[in-house]
Amino acid sequence: MLRTPQIPTHTYVLESEEATFDSRVELWLAGFGEQSIVSTDDIVAAVDRVPNHQLEGLRGIIYDPDRVTQELTPLPEPWRFSVKGAFFQSERCVVVYDFASRERFEHILFHEIGHYVFQYILDSFTRKRWVTELYPASRHISAVASRNANEDFAESYATFLLEPERLLQIPKKHAFMRGDVFSPC
Repeated sequence: MLRTPQIPTHTYVLESEEATFDSRVELWLAGFGEQSIVSTDDIVAAVDRVPNHQLEGLRGIIYDPDRVTQELTPLPEPWRFSVKGAFFQSERCVVVYDFASRERFEHILFHEIGHYVFQYILDSFTRKRWVTELYPASRHISAVASRNANEDFAESYATFLLEPERLLQIPKKHAFMRGDVFSPC
């Protein structure tokens, strides 16, 4: 079970100025006072890069370096790697365990938000297209992305937000992100 604080250390409310309906997104930011690499303003600036509709229903972003892998399912041998973050479906929270720079934090954050978007925001037809058409038929942006379609989507999502020109090297994935994931809803 995710150790979510009873009272968040900070609540961030993101509102869209263009919205004609109440599209308010509330996220708990918790635990980040335990580190000095990213400030609350850094986190807010990063989250502002994600379209509001892709954050709806996400409950929080938590920093918990003490919990790295003890509660995660044991990984098979080929997957042994250092886990830096996770998206917990049942709690709808992103947990970040470890990062050495603001840039690394942003990549981990966007990767985990990508898991959320894949699971909860994309419709089943769009997810199926990624899994059956894009994942098996094109290169992967990273070694992590080559593990499975879900990791491929999360890595492509993070790369689209941070380095869209790099994802242009895989034109079909860039076009999918631009047209199917980041197009206005």
